[in-house]
Amino acid sequence: MDEEQYEAAMSEAGTAFSFSLTSKFRIVIATLLLSTVAAPAVYVRRDRIRTITGTESLSETLSLSVGVLIFFGIVTTLVAGLAFLRFAQQRSGGSMTKEELKGQLLIEDFFTFWLAFGVVLVWSLVPVLVVAGLFPSSIDWLYDIGVAVYRPFDAVTVDIRLVSGVGGVAALVLSAVWRLGT
Repeated sequence: MDEEQYEAAMSEAGTAFSFSLTSKFRIVIATLLLSTVAAPAVYVRRDRIRTITGTESLSETLSLSVGVLIFFGIVTTLVAGLAFLRFAQQRSGGSMTKEELKGQLLIEDFFTFWLAFGVVLVWSLVPVLVVAGLFPSSIDWLYDIGVAVYRPFDAVTVDIRLVSGVGGVAALVLSAVWRLGT
């Protein structure tokens, strides 16, 4: 199926997002790659985090609520990326009718909304960690108004290093599969 047929079907289906599957997949990879920056941004400030939060061990210091939220963003982004891989595989076969494509585009739209959720989580939280890592005093005002950037997560220990690692591995695997399959 060529790009012109794809765009025509997208227009007829009334999709909310009018950019290509390749563009959506690039957003998936960029989001997953950005998540890898979270661990270094937190790790360089680990002593300051211990002071602010009162944690004692390194694992407590690196298990933050923000890490859980970033991990959730990674998972939602990964799910969307896997769906986009499947859609690309189905389209490369070339045997889809226009009606089948329109139906698939609507499902693709759902996964694009799903992707948007993951993008918001990762792209809004990781930059805060980076700024806080580069300029430690820049987050003092957040603590002054009651926003605890480095709040420990006590329910489950989710090390930020693991979170970043999962994001990086997911980005590499999805990129490799995309390149091999399309």
